[in-house]
Amino acid sequence: RFIPIVSRYCESIRDQFESLNTLAAYGNFSTASPDVVATNLSAELHRMAGAAHCMGFRKFGTSIAKIDKKLRKALTKNNFAISQALTEASDMLKELAPALDEITPDNSRVLQIMSENDDSSADGMKTDDRFSELKVILADDDKHVRAVMRATLENLGISQIETTDSGLALLNRASTVQPDIIITDWEMQPVSGLELLQCVRNGASPLRKDTPMIFFTNEQDHQAMQSALLNGADRFLKKPVSPEILRKSILHILDAVEPV
Repeated sequence: RFIPIVSRYCESIRDQFESLNTLAAYGNFSTASPDVVATNLSAELHRMAGAAHCMGFRKFGTSIAKIDKKLRKALTKNNFAISQALTEASDMLKELAPALDEITPDNSRVLQIMSENDDSSADGMKTDDRFSELKVILADDDKHVRAVMRATLENLGISQIETTDSGLALLNRASTVQPDIIITDWEMQPVSGLELLQCVRNGASPLRKDTPMIFFTNEQDHQAMQSALLNGADRFLKKPVSPEILRKSILHILDAVEPV
C-alpha cells in the first residue's frame, strides 16, 4: 500500500518544486515585505523537507532543509539580510532542480528497505490486540506524510484514525474525537507543536490533560526534543518515523497507562 503513496508523491514533486521557485521570486514583483515572503517560503520548505524524508529521499530532503535553515537564520536579522537570503535561496533551488530526476519510486529508500527486509516492513510487524481499540488523531501539514502515517497505523491494526493538516485543526476536532493518542509534527502553523503541547497539558483544550502525545520532526533537534519532553511529550521521533519505532512508542504508552 506504500508504493502508490510514494508514486503519487513523485508525480507531484515538480509542481511542488515550482511552487518554491514562485514563492522565492515573489518578492521581486510584489509589495510584500521580505520577511513575509521568507516566512511563507520557509513554511513550504519545511513541509517539503519533511515529506522528502518520509518518502525515502533523504538527500533531497536535507538539501531542502538546508535552504530553510538559511532563511530561518536570516529571519532573525534585518530586511536587507532577509532579501539576500531570498536571493541565495532562489539560486540554491536552481542548483537543486536536476535532483528532481532522481525522485522516482525506484529510488525511494523507504520502499527499498521494505522490499529488502520483510521483517522490518510495515506489513510484517507484530500487532497488539489493544491497538484495535485505539482512537488516534494524526496531524501533519503534508498530505503525503499523512497518507504514509495512516497506512503505517492501519498496518499496526489501528482503524480509528482522524487526520488533520494542522495543530489548530486538531484542536477543533478534539472535542468530538477525544483521541487516546495524538501523533503530530512538531513544526506546524498556525499552532506549533510546543503550543499544542502546552495547550493540552495546561488544560486549555477539550482534550484530557494527560492525553499521550507523540511528536516527530525533520531533524535531530536536541533543543526541540528537550523542550518537548520537559513540557510533557511522551515521545519525540525523527522523520522518517520507522514503523517499528512507532509501534514500540505506542506500546510504551499503553503499558504506562495500563493499570497494574
